[in-house]
Amino acid sequence: IHLPVAPLPPGRKTRLPDGIDNGESVPYPAAIAVIGESGHEKLLVAENLSDDVVLLDTATGAIEKRFDLSESDAVPSTYPIALAVTSDGQRAIVALWNASEIVEISLSHGLVMGRLALLKPLDSMSPGTHPCAMVLSPDERTLYVALANRDAVAAVNVGAGPFAVKGYFDTRLPDQSYFGAEPVALAVNADDSRLYVANMASDAIAVIDPGKLTPKFAKKGMVEPDGFIPTEWMPMSMVFAASPSGSKLYVATAKGKGAGPNNFPQRIVDSQTAARTGSSTYIGTLLYGSLAAIDEAEI
Repeated sequence: IHLPVAPLPPGRKTRLPDGIDNGESVPYPAAIAVIGESGHEKLLVAENLSDDVVLLDTATGAIEKRFDLSESDAVPSTYPIALAVTSDGQRAIVALWNASEIVEISLSHGLVMGRLALLKPLDSMSPGTHPCAMVLSPDERTLYVALANRDAVAAVNVGAGPFAVKGYFDTRLPDQSYFGAEPVALAVNADDSRLYVANMASDAIAVIDPGKLTPKFAKKGMVEPDGFIPTEWMPMSMVFAASPSGSKLYVATAKGKGAGPNNFPQRIVDSQTAARTGSSTYIGTLLYGSLAAIDEAEI
């Protein structure tokens, strides 16, 4: 499906390398969500470098609606990066990486309904919180949002009542007082009794009990994890799969066991891998990602 160059709204512009302002922007799809029944699907696409989200017909590729999520005359500036869509296909939430915000969209009415700041700094020049991953609770009343640059996860009310923050979870390791967890992926189990948070920088999955985030506790501070699951190098993605025979948490890491020391025989997976890597110690031939399957009953 071809994504055309995105026309910018009046007053918006993109500065080209030669210093010329342009009224169009490169889409750069960063997240997708499928909406609708089989055979009649529509696709919601977050266009990272165009500061917008588009709803398109998967059969024809035609764009049915373009949602403008820019906040200044310069594009890109908000950088939409993640999507969450309700099961009825009526609402979507978009994470704006550079704006430290999430945006609620009504897909049924084609409108941007509201914006919500997540620990957004008062100074526009200060580093943002970088919301980058989201997951809905099983009852779709709460949205969990990973804030990669704040070592925290926001719990947002998306059910009855106002579109507002309920509170925050801390994802740092015990006694870690400085920044460095960098949560980038989320998963929630079938009954919303456990929230799993992949900390890219600390190579661990934070295990959190969402039930501890009461209104009274939220006024005091962030809820801390119940514990951590060690992972291989740089966990980047997670999926929770519920099953009568036993639920599992699948964790993907970007760099697996790492490269190992210089001039040390590297692990050989098979003959094809050996032929590709040979005796080279170039870093690109030494790193392998990994996928772990963890039984929830053992956590």
